[in-house]
Amino acid sequence: MDKHLNISDGVSNGDTYGRLRFEAKSDLSVDVFSLISLEIRYYDFPELNDLPPVDTIESDYPVDFLFREAYLEITRLVLDNLDVKIGRQRIAWGTADKFNPTDNLNPDDLTDFLDFGAKTPSLALKGDYYLGDYTVTGVWMPVFEPALFRRGGIRSLLGRTPDRIDLPARNLQNGSFALKLSGVALNLDYSMSYFNGFDDIPIEVNDSGGTKMGYPEMQALGFDFAGEFRSVGLWGEMALFYPEEIRSGPEIVLSGNPYLKYTFGMDYTFRNSTYLEIQYVHGFTTERGSGNLHDYLMGTLERKFPNDDLKLSLAGALEVKEIGRNIKDSYGTGVFPEISYHPADNLKITAGAFLLDGRIGTLFGGWKDRDQLYLKTRIDF
Repeated sequence: MDKHLNISDGVSNGDTYGRLRFEAKSDLSVDVFSLISLEIRYYDFPELNDLPPVDTIESDYPVDFLFREAYLEITRLVLDNLDVKIGRQRIAWGTADKFNPTDNLNPDDLTDFLDFGAKTPSLALKGDYYLGDYTVTGVWMPVFEPALFRRGGIRSLLGRTPDRIDLPARNLQNGSFALKLSGVALNLDYSMSYFNGFDDIPIEVNDSGGTKMGYPEMQALGFDFAGEFRSVGLWGEMALFYPEEIRSGPEIVLSGNPYLKYTFGMDYTFRNSTYLEIQYVHGFTTERGSGNLHDYLMGTLERKFPNDDLKLSLAGALEVKEIGRNIKDSYGTGVFPEISYHPADNLKITAGAFLLDGRIGTLFGGWKDRDQLYLKTRIDF
C-alpha cells in the first residue's frame, strides 16, 4: 500500500494506492506454461460529486478490479526454434531505466504519477523465432487499449472533462503490430524495432461540437543497446516517431513531422556497495511532437548496508525546456530522497519525498504544487 501526503501548502491528505495482486502459475506440460493474475486497487477516500445512496458501499469505499495478465506460453510450437505467447501480457521493450521511447506496445499506467514507466498488460499474440544469434519477434494486438489514468480519468489530466472522447473503433483494421530484431555485437545486446499503432495518451481538439479527445495514429522506428565496459553498465535507446497530423480548425495541434526521443545512461557499483546511475532523457513520457520535447538529466545515488536490509537513496533531476536558450527561465528541478527497509524477506517498507520546482512551461514547474511525502509497504506471500 502506498500512502501520499501533500506538503506544498501545509500538510494534507494525498492519494492512497492500495494494491492486492493474486497470481497463479502452472506448467501444463513440458512446453506449455500458463499464468493468470488479478489486481484489486482500493482507495481510502472516495471522490464524490454528489451524496451517494447510503446502501451503495462501493461509493464510500471505491475499489477497482484489474484483470492484469492471463496468457499461455508455448515453446517449440511446430518448430523447435519458435515460441508463442497468446493472451493478456506485458511486453517490455527497451534497455533504459523507466524512460523507454521504444516501449510502445502496452498502454501507460498513469494512476500514480510518481510511478514512472508503469504499464498495463494488453491482449496480444507474440512470437519469437530464433535464428542462431538473432531473435525475430512479432507482436499483434487486435484491439486498442488507452492509457490508464488516476481517479478522475481525463479530468485529472486536463482539469476538466471533454465533451466527448473518440476511441479508435474496435475492429481488426485498428489493431497494432510490431516487429523486432535482436542480436549481440561487440559484447552489446541490441535490437531494432518497428511499431505501428496508436498513441495511448489522448490529444485535446476543439471543434464545432466542443472539446474532444482523440488518439492519433503513429509509427515508431526504434533502436536500443545495453552492455558493460570495465564494470560500467551502459545503455541507450531511441525511437523516431511518425505521428498523424492533428488539427483544430486551422491550428495544428500535433505536427505530422517526425521527431526523435532518446535515453542514454550508465551505472556503476563501488566496492562499498554504493550504486550510481546517470541518465539523459530527451522527451518525457507525455511529451510528443517536433519542438515540444524537453531534456532531462537524472541521477541516483544508492547505498546498501550489511545484509541489504537497509538502503538509502538520493535521486535528482534537472529539466531544461530549450537548450541553447535562456536556461534560467526554462528549467525545472526535482529532488527525491528515499529510505527502504527489509525487516523480513517478504516485507519491504519505503519512505521518501517528491520535491519539485521550475519555471512556467516546464514539466516540473507544472508539478511544483504536488510536493509529496510517501510511505509504501509491500508484502509478498
